[in-house]
Amino acid sequence: MGVTTLEDRIYILRKKKEDEIEVFDASSYELERFISVSNASKLGLVDMTSCGHYGCLYIADGPDSCVHRLDLEANNTRWPVDDEPSSLSVNAERNVLVMCTVGRKIKEFSSYGELLREVGLPLEVVNPLHAVQLGSGGFVVSHGQLGDSVNRACVTSYKSSAS
Repeated sequence: MGVTTLEDRIYILRKKKEDEIEVFDASSYELERFISVSNASKLGLVDMTSCGHYGCLYIADGPDSCVHRLDLEANNTRWPVDDEPSSLSVNAERNVLVMCTVGRKIKEFSSYGELLREVGLPLEVVNPLHAVQLGSGGFVVSHGQLGDSVNRACVTSYKSSAS
């Protein structure tokens, strides 16, 4: 479901009986421990990313419509997305980009959950899956699923609405 690195660790989120994050040593690839995300919906974690600057993981919780922020001391906070998050990335400003497939938008949050802006997606972006922000301010958005007329990644700049 998700993989990211932070410091000298690899974090893997798999869809299993329970949603846990597996923590591996990045040099030896040995499993060190498991992390449970407190207050997470059962089997609802869908993606994760990390931020080296703040030393934390961000985990998207689809059914609970929220993002969990887990720092290296295992302090867990969460904030509402008011939409179903499907994927996450961190931009150059160290803000969290949340792709909301059902709501057809990208939401940008500060590291502590303040909604900074929403970016609506045009109708030709069918079933948006993931987005990363370019240095120019535009986005690379992957979209389309099996059976859709278009499956691609596109580079574009969207108009945003500030919050």
